[in-house]
Amino acid sequence: MSVNLPYIGKSGLFGLLLVISLIQLAACQNGQSAPQPDSQQATDTKWQASLRVTGGLKGIDQQISVNHQGVAQFTNHRTNSKNKSQISITDLNSIAKLVKNYSPIAVGKSAKTPPCRDCFYYTINVDYDGNVNRQRVSDLSIDDNLRPLIGALKTISSQLAQQSKLIK
Repeated sequence: MSVNLPYIGKSGLFGLLLVISLIQLAACQNGQSAPQPDSQQATDTKWQASLRVTGGLKGIDQQISVNHQGVAQFTNHRTNSKNKSQISITDLNSIAKLVKNYSPIAVGKSAKTPPCRDCFYYTINVDYDGNVNRQRVSDLSIDDNLRPLIGALKTISSQLAQQSKLIK
């Protein structure tokens, strides 16, 4: 048994594919909306975390700031270049959890930071639901409580720094 289908030609095939694509696009929700954290509490709580990294052998001066909506702003203060981007939902949820669990180290410990000429210095500002904490540490004084948050922010900073190099 054979079925004879009508010949629709190249333009008809293109039109059919276009209609199918439009139907699929209409069925999708807005794919460009800001990522939403995975818990209701994280959505209701406003937070922002910023990290400024200075020093090192090259004498860098870079800053990354991320907020509860997933907007990240990278600034290289030496070259005055900036890049603003939306981070992934995975990164947003990871940083939201780290910010929520962040607690600054005791002032006495951070005051004992030994001098280091080629170390990086990290100034971290965390505003979680109106509670603001600021802390400055070096490679030599960073503790296990702060290391994951600094690491996550540095990773996003590196990604945005690469993007800003590609834009130029």
